[in-house]
Amino acid sequence: AQLHAIPHGPFLHHDLRLRQWMLNSEGVVKLGDLNAGWFLQRNNQGKLRIKKGRRQTGSWRAPEEYLDLPLSEKADIYVLGLSIWALLAGGKKTLYTPDQLAGRTIPEFVTGGGQPLLTDGKAGKWPVQVRDVLQRCWAEQPALRPTAAQVAAVFQVIVKERGLGDSDRYRPSPAVAI
Repeated sequence: AQLHAIPHGPFLHHDLRLRQWMLNSEGVVKLGDLNAGWFLQRNNQGKLRIKKGRRQTGSWRAPEEYLDLPLSEKADIYVLGLSIWALLAGGKKTLYTPDQLAGRTIPEFVTGGGQPLLTDGKAGKWPVQVRDVLQRCWAEQPALRPTAAQVAAVFQVIVKERGLGDSDRYRPSPAVAI
């Protein structure tokens, strides 16, 4: 959320795949590899000067990237949803099953509205709020996607509803911490 609200921003990270997520010793997620990103500049009227560009890696792209359409921070939100799904699915690196693709390429599947499965396996057991926010992250129209702050708020509500606190936070061993 902070990258999208930064002064002179928003800043489009443009590579939010799960391998860019790191945990510090307090269990706080930090994003790495900012070299693919850029500031989305505003014109004199305050409107974003939206750029085009394909810079996400492989299947970790929003539909507008595959279609070479103008980009906004909402491309990051699409990939944030993919990353959250992969994390909750046990660190999966493969977002789509061969059955889902049915002979189509990943760009064809994604631009046709395809999404990771939310009903099978672990995903079918996730709280409905998680499945709902992920579907919103994957909206075909970027303007319909939530902000990063809205995504974070959903997870904050889930944590509060479950009575979880700071002592429940995962903390990596010192050998893994950054």
